[in-house]
Amino acid sequence: RYSLSVFYFTTRGHYWNATNDDGMNYEESEWLTSAHECDWFGVSCEGSLVRNISLPGMNLSGIISTEISQLRQLKYLNLNNNKIGGNMPEEIGHISLLSELRLSSNIMVGPIPDTLFELSDLSVLDLSGNKMIGTVPMPIREMGKLEYLDLGQNSFNGTLPEPIYGIKSLRYFSCEKNAFTGTISTKIGQLK
Repeated sequence: RYSLSVFYFTTRGHYWNATNDDGMNYEESEWLTSAHECDWFGVSCEGSLVRNISLPGMNLSGIISTEISQLRQLKYLNLNNNKIGGNMPEEIGHISLLSELRLSSNIMVGPIPDTLFELSDLSVLDLSGNKMIGTVPMPIREMGKLEYLDLGQNSFNGTLPEPIYGIKSLRYFSCEKNAFTGTISTKIGQLK
């Protein structure tokens, strides 16, 4: 409950839209009340454990707080199409069960934290449409379950690390509109 409350304040919950991208209606009164957090809009649970947070297109702004990592059972985080800024907190990499991380179309800056690549169950990583910088870290090869990777429309630079081409589970990969240099390896043909 504490982590979700901090998340609400750091993403300026009192300014969230009344309706999200899926047309679902949000009632502000659900958050920060005596209602169980599993009944809060955009939060789904298994039993009493928070498993999903889905708030796309809700006008979230501010930052993602480091307290998000206290949601150790979180599997799905979708904050696409908002106005979240700042750096991605390294602590996201400590949510070991996370399988989908969707942060596209925000205004996040800074590099991809190395800790993100410790998420061995991650199958979807969408960071497209932000203002992120730096190189793609080499530990990406550790993400053996990654099926969807979208890094497009950022300001990433350097060369694409060779290990990307060896992720056998990868089905979708996009890196357009960045500042990558060098040539694309012929190993790209190994992607299915």
